Amino acid sequence: MVKKNNREEDYNILCFTIVSGKILEAYDSNGLADGYCKVGYLDESKTPNKTKWLLKTTVCNKTLEPHWSYSEAYWVPKFVKQIQLELFDHDIIGSDDFIGSVNVDISNLIEGTPEVEEYTLVKKDGKTKAASVLFMIQKCPTTDEFKIHCKNATKLELISNEIKKETNKLN
Repeated sequence: MVKKNNREEDYNILCFTIVSGKILEAYDSNGLADGYCKVGYLDESKTPNKTKWLLKTTVCNKTLEPHWSYSEAYWVPKFVKQIQLELFDHDIIGSDDFIGSVNVDISNLIEGTPEVEEYTLVKKDGKTKAASVLFMIQKCPTTDEFKIHCKNATKLELISNEIKKETNKLN
């Protein structure tokens, strides 16, 4: 949802699709992991800077090769130049284990053209490879027809046909 004080033209509509992943090591005693992803951005309008989380996938239990095919779209301020993708292992007891993360440059997205890539996620040391995730981002059209579906919501229920087509090609 675009806040009252903000103007719609200060935002992009970004569609995110997290397709699948490969976790390089086990995080559970059964030799597997229960992976889920989060997507957000560094909100520079807050002091101190804080990550604004947009979405969280479902948990894929007992696998090192999770398959989410999870899509959502959001209003994202135009000042945002990078999206943060993080992968975690869900734990029933205690806190979830951080697996890895990657910052994705979105400064050159072209409206209507999906950017699909398998990203390497690294551990907290910033060097060690921890996993990879097939991730797609698309800057959605700003036509009135598309915007009417997201006038009053941050989360868009409508995902463009191009994203669905691209996801089906990857499966």
